[in-house]
Amino acid sequence: MIISKKIFVAVSLLTSLGLVFFLLIDYLTLHDIYKDYVGQDIINRFQLNEFILPSWTQATLEWTWLRISFLGKLLIVFINIYFLIRLVHQSGNKSHLALK
Repeated sequence: MIISKKIFVAVSLLTSLGLVFFLLIDYLTLHDIYKDYVGQDIINRFQLNEFILPSWTQATLEWTWLRISFLGKLLIVFINIYFLIRLVHQSGNKSHLALK
């Protein structure tokens, strides 16, 4: 199967936009974790064991999103690598990356 220049450009554009989306959401997620998260080391340091903290202070949703985002970015990178390898094999000359 031959990959056309339009398909290659479209896939590259979509995957790049996907990476930008994931990075933007990661920034917002990490900012929220910074504001809300109370880790076990803080609880121990300030001896807060007798206090019951609200469940939102664990930032469970945010940590879950970061795991999903990591897998999404990894998938996007693998898709890009796959298309680049296909493009190199398609060109016939492995030292030359010109789009035809």
